[in-house]
Amino acid sequence: KELMVLEDMKTFLSNETEELYETWGIPYKKNYLFDGLPGTGKTSLIYALASELNLDVAIINFNKDLTDLVFMKAVQRIPEDTILVLEDMDCLFEERMKNDEYKHSITFSGLLNILDGLGHQGKLITIMTTNYKNKLDKALLRPGRIDYSLNFTYATKEQLKHMFNRFYPNKEEIFDK
Repeated sequence: KELMVLEDMKTFLSNETEELYETWGIPYKKNYLFDGLPGTGKTSLIYALASELNLDVAIINFNKDLTDLVFMKAVQRIPEDTILVLEDMDCLFEERMKNDEYKHSITFSGLLNILDGLGHQGKLITIMTTNYKNKLDKALLRPGRIDYSLNFTYATKEQLKHMFNRFYPNKEEIFDK
């Protein structure tokens, strides 16, 4: 599945795709959602994709000082050839409901405007991560807003063995220990 995401990003970043979006008048942006338990590789895959595609990574941290306007300006200043990462989306609005400290943070509609409304930036790949997809608002998950979703599970024994062999070549016999 990781290779499918890489190929999807390569296709999105192609000149042909950019021309099609322009011809059809479709906002040229792509939003991904990586969901799965902590430690299953979401952030590692983001950095691997960025490295493979020669892209930078921009992470916007959500805090009480981040308003809709500040968020929009920050996104619009992200240079081309950058992946925008919005981590732990399941915590964003949950914390706002529980904690008055976040009362003046961004609004849900402000977030949606950045993802696909008037505030989006062209040719931007956005990857959102979440540990609990079921905690996300259905409006965030709808097709057209999330273009590609990838679920992360724990590594299989074969995957672990492959990683082990990369880090410890010629020591395959001690893998089971």
